[in-house]
Amino acid sequence: MNMQTKVVIVYIVLLVVFTGTAYANVHYKEGDFTSEKPMTVKEVYKAKGYTTEVKKTIKQFEEKYQSKLYLPEREPFEVSETYGKIKEDNTLSLHFLGVNKKDLFQIEVNPNKPFRKQSNYITNNGKKVFIEEVNHEPIIRILYMKNAKFEYILSINNSEKYEQQLLIKIAESISE
Repeated sequence: MNMQTKVVIVYIVLLVVFTGTAYANVHYKEGDFTSEKPMTVKEVYKAKGYTTEVKKTIKQFEEKYQSKLYLPEREPFEVSETYGKIKEDNTLSLHFLGVNKKDLFQIEVNPNKPFRKQSNYITNNGKKVFIEEVNHEPIIRILYMKNAKFEYILSINNSEKYEQQLLIKIAESISE
């Protein structure tokens, strides 16, 4: 699955999250489902294979790769709901929803692909990262970095509220 396809999938999830309830009729390779009735955000995530047992999902990922997973010490906003799953391509996907339903922070940890982006920023603690903005309504900021043996992709929507520097501070809080 190429990066453009992943970005499109992220957009679909964001659109569903923004509405509070959604009519789900999403068709893509992983987690296909159809619903003729309105669904809550929790129901949509469950239908897509996500769980609220995020610690258990993280532990499964760590056991599979026999490696400690380092996560940010902070989130960009007050988190009301957290969802996670290990996708078909073995990427760990974590979604943090804020009290404000427009707030979505995502972490993807990819064990299979090396960090291939040319860095365009060096954090205060020396990490080389690549930051991009996807011009979609709302703008989505994405930060790519390598940490230990994994590629991390951090993204945040509602970017008019959350500046690039916040995403950088979150990346800096991930230790090895």
